[in-house]
Amino acid sequence: NDTQEMILEALRQNPDRRSVLIFVPSVEEAYILSDMIPGSKVIEANTTKKERGKIITTFKNLSLRVVINVSVLSVGFDHPELDLIIDGKSTASCALYYQKVGRGTRLHEKKKDCKIIDISGNYDRFGDIRQTGYYRSACA
Repeated sequence: NDTQEMILEALRQNPDRRSVLIFVPSVEEAYILSDMIPGSKVIEANTTKKERGKIITTFKNLSLRVVINVSVLSVGFDHPELDLIIDGKSTASCALYYQKVGRGTRLHEKKKDCKIIDISGNYDRFGDIRQTGYYRSACA
């Protein structure tokens, strides 16, 4: 489908990005993409706590480059070296959008920036997080 192709193209165009978090809307889509992206892992609601911990640990120590996420790592996930977010999950919630984008705003000495590629239309709906100051004020 078009979303999967856009995600794959975003990965192809950013081979230098070391830590990539992809947001997708469904478990089915996550596993289809994972089959297309060698070495990637999926985290979704049914991922066991033990497996989730193992995936997160290898992601944070940069042994795992790509994690495909279905509504699990949107809020409260801290990985300062995250340097690419591909947002393929549309939302009507401004707060959720800023939470997702906020996963990449953590500073780290080994990271110059976090590139965000929005293929879901969220940016058009809610705007640029850099222009809002504190994200909650933009959601009021």
